[in-house]
Amino acid sequence: MKRFLSRSNSLMSFIQPNLTLIRDQIAKVKSEKLVRLVAVSKTKPHSYIEAAYEAGQHVFGENYINELHEKSHALEHLTDIKWHFIGNLQKKNCPKTNSVQELGCC
Repeated sequence: MKRFLSRSNSLMSFIQPNLTLIRDQIAKVKSEKLVRLVAVSKTKPHSYIEAAYEAGQHVFGENYINELHEKSHALEHLTDIKWHFIGNLQKKNCPKTNSVQELGCC
């Protein structure tokens, strides 16, 4: 079932329960030490990422290198945020990954 934001709901009241539900489901299957939850922030605005970060989600994935580059710089004030690039990367875009701090691999 999809949930949509309405004007009366804050981002946090939308994101926090969903993160809790997902973490509970992960805990039922495996130890959280063996699973890394990567929130895919594809096409989402900075405000959504910041709300998820405040709710305890600190690992995010992007599949567009330009968005990853832009978001990682715009959100560098979030001190322990981690980024993952998801998908294929063209050779011409490889240099853009060098400026992304906390870029990890899955």
